[in-house]
Formats: sequence, C-alpha cells, structure tokens
Amino acid sequence: MNTTFRARIIPTAPGELSMSLVCRWGGLQCEVGLSERIPASAWNEKKRELNRRHGCEAARQAVIQLDHRSSEVKRQFQFLSNSLHRLPTSDEFRSFMKDQFNPLTGEKVPFLQYIESFISEFDQRPMRGDLVNGSKATRKKYQSHLNILKVFAEEEGEDLSWENMNGAFCTKMKKWRARQPAKRFTQAQSAGSTTAQTTISRWVKAVRGWLSMAHREGIHPFKHFQHPDWKTKEGEVLRWVLSEAQLRAFNDFGVIDSRGGEGPPRTGLKRVKDLFVVQCLTGVRFSDLDKVIQSFNEDPDRAVITIVTGKTKAQVTIPVHPWIVEIASDYSAMQLPLAGSSQKFNQQLRRIALESGLFEGALDKPSIDSAGNATVERTTQWEQLSSHTARRTFATMAIQKGVPTKVVMNITGHNTAREFNATAMRVGSSNARRSPDDSCTLFGWKMTAYAEESCHRNPNSVESSHDRRLKYQRKWERYAAR
Repeated sequence: MNTTFRARIIPTAPGELSMSLVCRWGGLQCEVGLSERIPASAWNEKKRELNRRHGCEAARQAVIQLDHRSSEVKRQFQFLSNSLHRLPTSDEFRSFMKDQFNPLTGEKVPFLQYIESFISEFDQRPMRGDLVNGSKATRKKYQSHLNILKVFAEEEGEDLSWENMNGAFCTKMKKWRARQPAKRFTQAQSAGSTTAQTTISRWVKAVRGWLSMAHREGIHPFKHFQHPDWKTKEGEVLRWVLSEAQLRAFNDFGVIDSRGGEGPPRTGLKRVKDLFVVQCLTGVRFSDLDKVIQSFNEDPDRAVITIVTGKTKAQVTIPVHPWIVEIASDYSAMQLPLAGSSQKFNQQLRRIALESGLFEGALDKPSIDSAGNATVERTTQWEQLSSHTARRTFATMAIQKGVPTKVVMNITGHNTAREFNATAMRVGSSNARRSPDDSCTLFGWKMTAYAEESCHRNPNSVESSHDRRLKYQRKWERYAAR
C-alpha cells in the first residue's frame, strides 16, 4: 500500500492545517482522517509534502507524529489483509479504521449501534422499497422490542452480537419472556396474567427481522435467522366483537352523573363511550380517530370523510353514519371531542363498559404459563374491551350485512386479504353470530327503526337502571383497587 499526506486549510485556524492520509492499493483508494493538526510551516504546498528539514521545533514534532500515524495505518492495513486472506475493499478498510468492521467475524457494525440507528431514523426516511417514511407508532414498537431485548440480555448474561444471536439464543429468549408477567412490559388487565404467546412471537419476529435485514445489507455474514428456532407462529389470540344489540344498547346507554347522579357530569366517560361508537361506525385505528374527528368537525354535514392513515399511508374514504351526527348533536356546535391518549381511553372504556352491564359475557383467553405451556384464562368481555375491538366490530358487521369485502378493505385501509381476515371475524364464530334480525342494514349505510333489544339483561329484573349503574360503579372501584 502506498500512502501520501493531504493537507486542508482550517478556516477558524489560519496558521494550522488539518491532515489526512490517502491510501492506494490494487487500483483502490481510501482517505483516512488522522485527527491531527500541524503548523502551516510544516507543509510544502508546492511539492504537496511535509517539510522534513526546515521549520520550528513544533513543526518537526508534528512531522514525527504524522509519520508514526502513517506507520500505524499501514500496520492495520496489513493486519486486515492477513485476516481476510486477500486485499480488502475500500469500504472494508474504511469501516475497519472506524472500528465498524471485524475482519475475524465479518461484522461491519455492532448489533446495538446498527439497530439503534435504524430505529432512530425509522420515521425520518423511507424504508427499503418504500416511497414514504415509517410510522412513529411502529418506531415506538421497535424501541419497546429493543428495550425488552436489553433487559433479557442483562438478566440472562447474553451478549447482543450478531455472532451470538443463534438458535439457542432465540430459545432462551422465548423461555425467558414466557416467565415474565404480562404487566412487566405492557399494560396488562390484571397483575396475575401471563404473557400471551402472540406477544412473544411478535417480539421474536421483530428481532429476527433485524438480523435478516442486516444480513441482506452486508452488515454481518451470519445466517442464524434461518435456524428453525427463530421461526415462530402466531399463537391463539382472543378476538371478539360486539353484537349489533350490544352496540345499539351501548350507544343508547346514558352515563349517570358522579356521586350516584347528584354530582357533576362525568364528561370523560361519556366522551370515551361516544368515540368508541364512532370507531365502531368508521372502522379506523385509534391512531387515526382524531383525523376522522377533525375532518367531521370541519363540516358535520358531509357525507363522507377522507383521511390518510398513519400506519399504512393509505387514503381511505369513510361514509358518515347517521349515528355519528346524532352523537355530535350532544356537543357544542356539533364538534366531537378528541380522543386523547390510548391508555387512558381504554381504561375509561372498560370502566363505562362494566358500568353499563352489557359486557358480562364470559370469554376464554388463550395464554401460556410460566413453563411455556398453553393454557386458558377465564375472563369477561368488559375486561378485554379496547379501542381495537371497535375496528374489528366494524369489519365483522359490515361483512355480515353484505358489504363487499373489497369495499370494507378500502374503508379500513387493509392492503391484503390476509391482514383483513385477521381483523374481521367470519360468520360462525362464537362471538360473530348474525343478528336475529337480518333485515336491519346497520352497515349497509341505511337506517331502519329498531325496537329495544335486551342484551345480557334479565327482562324480569325489577332493579332500576340507576341502581344497576351504581352497583357496577362500585364493582369498578373494587376492580381498580386491586
């Protein structure tokens, strides 16, 4: 390898020059920064070389230091060539000089450095093959996955390196996560619940995707992600939807004032109840709900709402259901309130769902125990109610009412039938039965008068609605105190 020095003027220091080393070998060239400054008198600009015979003591010391750095670069080039058993490429040599390439393993960038950079830039630049940036919501999920991976590595004494993340590493990941209570990393419904198999699978799938992506980009040579232990399958997931009777009754349910009806209005609970119904009538994700609300508030008389979804960047057009107008009429100037945070929204949603008495039905929630064995937890509908239940309810009811699948997908923003089928529950599911009154076209965008329907209530009960609401309000307070 042949080397020559190159000097550059420093605008902020006229009497000094910044030095770099130009390396040439086998028809290749690479410039290496030396992080060294020399007095201008130590450089012969005409010959473009160092002044080795003249100059002050400082200039002579600078020349000696540069010669030492040049010898060190040549030594590292020789080490890299011997390790690779060939001449390196300019990219390999440049990465090696920046400590970003390990010639013994073939790694160019350490795992954490690469992944942290990938996540930090996820929503700031288009991903491979895309024309738009990644979403902030997905970036937050990736950051959460990485944080959990760091906790695993620290507690289990594992090294987060490309070479170490093999099949045995993945198996250890799965067993460790299965031992963790669900509430450790997520907002679980109860302190004793275990981590769902699907939650573990998605975590493992995200890490495997990082390994595969880095390998395709030439960051590391390992193919551990192809090991069978890295392959996962989605576990059984509890998916349920509201029946039409439940949705009607919940929409009609009146939120009583605080202190048993004698205090101020509980506007927060009413807001959540109303916006949940709006979600059931539009099928949008919670992250897009505010966009729908803002579009509606601009013109409450409009027939359709058009938005661009935050997750898939798809433009969707949503018909405005008459119920949405009726809900908006309860608010000043027909202006629907914004949704707020998802965590607070879901917490208040479960509270008002319990108080309504409409969601007492039992559900079997698939889960896994601390030993990694499949198990089932008995739970209730109101405990599993969330904003995403509304999206699933919309898709299911629309299909059941005869709306073409393609039309529903255009409204929900799903790109593939596989994604849509994971949201819409087909007829025949225990939680997706047809309404006894098939003549009602709730999601055919036509409204018909409907009679009062009993939904999980005893028609012979003499208990007043006021007493029933107070009972469920006290039940919620006991639940929240656990």
